[in-house]
Amino acid sequence: MDVFKQGMLVFSLQGRDKEVVYTILAIEDDYLFLANGKERLLNNPKKKKKKHVQRMNKIIDIKSCNDVQLKRKIKVALK
Repeated sequence: MDVFKQGMLVFSLQGRDKEVVYTILAIEDDYLFLANGKERLLNNPKKKKKKHVQRMNKIIDIKSCNDVQLKRKIKVALK
Protein backbone atom coordinates (compact mmCIF):
# COMPACT_ATOMS: atom_id res chain seq x y z
CA MET A 1 0.00 0.00 0.00
CA ASP A 2 1.35 3.41 -0.97
CA VAL A 3 1.56 6.01 1.76
CA PHE A 4 1.36 9.61 0.61
CA LYS A 5 2.04 12.56 2.91
CA GLN A 6 1.70 16.30 2.54
CA GLY A 7 4.97 17.81 1.28
CA MET A 8 6.17 14.56 -0.34
CA LEU A 9 7.72 14.80 -3.78
CA VAL A 10 6.10 12.73 -6.52
CA PHE A 11 6.95 11.98 -10.15
CA SER A 12 4.14 12.11 -12.71
CA LEU A 13 3.81 8.90 -14.77
CA GLN A 14 0.81 9.68 -16.99
CA GLY A 15 -0.74 12.57 -18.89
CA ARG A 16 0.55 15.71 -20.54
CA ASP A 17 2.68 16.43 -17.50
CA LYS A 18 4.51 13.10 -17.72
CA GLU A 19 7.96 13.14 -16.03
CA VAL A 20 7.27 16.32 -14.03
CA VAL A 21 8.12 16.50 -10.32
CA TYR A 22 5.46 17.89 -7.97
CA THR A 23 4.90 18.19 -4.25
CA ILE A 24 1.70 17.06 -2.56
CA LEU A 25 -0.42 19.89 -1.16
CA ALA A 26 -3.46 17.87 -0.12
CA ILE A 27 -4.81 14.32 -0.23
CA GLU A 28 -8.45 13.47 -0.88
CA ASP A 29 -9.52 9.81 -1.26
CA ASP A 30 -7.85 8.56 -4.49
CA TYR A 31 -6.72 12.03 -5.58
CA LEU A 32 -3.71 14.20 -4.84
CA PHE A 33 -3.51 17.96 -5.25
CA LEU A 34 -0.08 18.81 -6.65
CA ALA A 35 1.98 21.94 -7.30
CA ASN A 36 5.55 22.66 -8.38
CA GLY A 37 5.74 26.47 -8.42
CA LYS A 38 6.26 26.56 -12.19
CA GLU A 39 3.49 25.09 -14.35
CA ARG A 40 1.20 24.45 -11.38
CA LEU A 41 1.03 27.14 -8.74
CA LEU A 42 -0.09 26.89 -5.13
CA ASN A 43 -3.40 28.66 -5.79
CA ASN A 44 -4.22 26.37 -8.76
CA PRO A 45 -3.03 22.84 -7.92
CA LYS A 46 -3.21 19.86 -10.26
CA LYS A 47 -5.69 17.14 -9.30
CA LYS A 48 -4.20 13.76 -10.13
CA LYS A 49 -5.00 10.15 -9.22
CA LYS A 50 -2.61 8.38 -6.87
CA LYS A 51 -2.01 5.58 -9.38
CA HIS A 52 -0.62 8.08 -11.91
CA VAL A 53 2.29 9.23 -9.74
CA GLN A 54 5.35 7.60 -8.21
CA ARG A 55 6.56 8.50 -4.71
CA MET A 56 10.11 9.82 -4.39
CA ASN A 57 10.38 9.40 -0.57
CA LYS A 58 11.60 12.97 -0.13
CA ILE A 59 9.56 15.41 1.93
CA ILE A 60 9.91 19.18 1.93
CA ASP A 61 8.35 21.75 4.26
CA ILE A 62 5.61 23.59 2.36
CA LYS A 63 4.16 25.57 5.24
CA SER A 64 4.17 29.33 4.65
CA CYS A 65 6.00 29.22 1.33
CA ASN A 66 5.14 30.89 -1.94
CA ASP A 67 5.57 29.60 -5.50
CA VAL A 68 9.17 30.78 -5.89
CA GLN A 69 10.22 29.22 -2.59
CA LEU A 70 8.43 25.98 -3.51
CA LYS A 71 10.24 25.81 -6.85
CA ARG A 72 13.60 26.34 -5.10
CA LYS A 73 12.90 23.74 -2.41
CA ILE A 74 12.03 21.12 -5.05
CA LYS A 75 15.21 21.95 -6.98
CA VAL A 76 17.38 21.60 -3.86
CA ALA A 77 15.67 18.33 -2.83
CA LEU A 78 16.39 16.77 -6.23
CA LYS A 79 20.13 17.38 -6.03
